[in-house]
Amino acid sequence: MSEATSPISLSRAQWAAMSLAALVSASALLDPSRAVPLVMVAVAVGALAIRFAGASCADRLACATAFVTRSRWTRVIAAVSGDEFEMVARGRRRVALEILETRGRLDLSGADAALSSSLAALVERASRLGGDHFVSWHVEHSTFGPRILIARPPTLGGLSDAVAVVGQRDLGALTGLGRSDSWVLERWGHLRTSGEVSCVLSVLADGSVAAEAAALVRGPGVRVSTVVRVISRQRADRVAGRHALRFGADTSLTTRLGFRTRARDRLAASSIERREGDVASGRALTQLSVTVLVSAASPPELEARVRDVTERARRLGLTLRRENGRQATSLCAQLPGAPAWVAS
Repeated sequence: MSEATSPISLSRAQWAAMSLAALVSASALLDPSRAVPLVMVAVAVGALAIRFAGASCADRLACATAFVTRSRWTRVIAAVSGDEFEMVARGRRRVALEILETRGRLDLSGADAALSSSLAALVERASRLGGDHFVSWHVEHSTFGPRILIARPPTLGGLSDAVAVVGQRDLGALTGLGRSDSWVLERWGHLRTSGEVSCVLSVLADGSVAAEAAALVRGPGVRVSTVVRVISRQRADRVAGRHALRFGADTSLTTRLGFRTRARDRLAASSIERREGDVASGRALTQLSVTVLVSAASPPELEARVRDVTERARRLGLTLRRENGRQATSLCAQLPGAPAWVAS
């Protein structure tokens, strides 16, 4: 789920690492003969725990290790399977696809209320199918304005205003790479295919703000994908309840230690309580991922386009994170149907 992150914040894992560093430091004080190595261990553990710019040092180290050890090549395939489409990219998913043409500026955050309501209703219907399902919509440029490609489970009915994608139509557009069968070479900060260079950026915001990301599509070479993982009703109650219990325990501990409860924490508690109530009443519980795929003919053109998209995002109040070291994984996760979903 894409969430807004503060410059420096500590999760439970970071608190555990910091506690371990404090314990090692105390051991060094009790045993001066081993003080130097113990202090070095304490400093290293504490440094790995610090979180900044959306990730801890330990996260960055794990990302770099995975990047170095895995294959640089990824194959992305979009194929027709009867009335359905099969997306293959480090995973496999069958989806039904529809295209919705729009004219003018697209604003899913409120101006296009009817379309936003239809997409929300689609997600709610997916929650009744049983099991976890993925619904996604991908906004890209077309001749008349933004075009929305909607991917849904084959057993789920589509939108009334959308046109079903059938046969071989636009197979290359489904991947966002221009071809239905592409080999992708991963670099640290970008991707290469036979004809272009691409880069994946993540939107760091909650669902209400991330909806504005569709406004970033102002011309060719930019594609905004929103992937919604609809959690099954059976698991949704447990997940929402567990999250509420964990947040309540953390808040209670903070209060007992004498720290003041911030207004942001009170708002978060209210939001979690409201979400638990919505899930109990039958509303869908979802995980959301919003990404921007920027493509160009050459690396200099790509960097210029990324700077332009980042600046436009800043004016909209959005923060974009370049998925360095995770470009191929992020590309596969934002494809129609999310064949390689990764919860962020």
